[in-house]
Amino acid sequence: VLAGNRIIVETRKIGARKQFRTFSTKWGTLSQIDTTPASKQHYIGNWATGSKTLAYVAHHYKNNSVRRTLFIHAEKLVKARLPDDWRGVSIMWPSKDGDRYLIGSDYQLGLWNQQGKRLWSWSPPDGQKLASANFTPDGSIIASAGLRIYRIKDGKGEVLLRVKGRHPERPHRKLMNVDNHSFKAYSFVDHPILMDSGKIGYSLVHVANIRYH
Repeated sequence: VLAGNRIIVETRKIGARKQFRTFSTKWGTLSQIDTTPASKQHYIGNWATGSKTLAYVAHHYKNNSVRRTLFIHAEKLVKARLPDDWRGVSIMWPSKDGDRYLIGSDYQLGLWNQQGKRLWSWSPPDGQKLASANFTPDGSIIASAGLRIYRIKDGKGEVLLRVKGRHPERPHRKLMNVDNHSFKAYSFVDHPILMDSGKIGYSLVHVANIRYH
């Protein structure tokens, strides 16, 4: 994965632990700046690329528990462990300059700075599941949960738009009937964008059937 002047490569050797090796391409040369050993139950997801820095969340499974660590490669490497209750980390969204990072779990959204400090956290009301988030031109945050789009500033959210869906919003943790594995149809808003003109763009998703193979 490449971001800014950083490249990270996963390497494996038979019979040895895998490693995540980070290289810098600054000044037109390739030099290794960090090596992070990882166990077999360790993987990296949620790459935050498209900015001037490289960041990712590493998931480490041990004794039926999961530990998640935020790695930020800027001027120096920063490692910050995410709170234990930050479960189901789904994706990261970096600011354009790579100085702030949104990290979303199923029911929480948090903002971290480049030093690995969490600035605030926010949960969608009514137990709705977080779908997506993004930075806005004015520096605030826009996020979607259920059929609503929110503007978030300093950890406080206000509804910007309510969208009418073909089905009701996704219910909180009640989507699946465990007894007969049946699913209810639902709709939700994804990929909200607040443009310079003030207009709001988004994707409207209708889920009518879910199949597992």
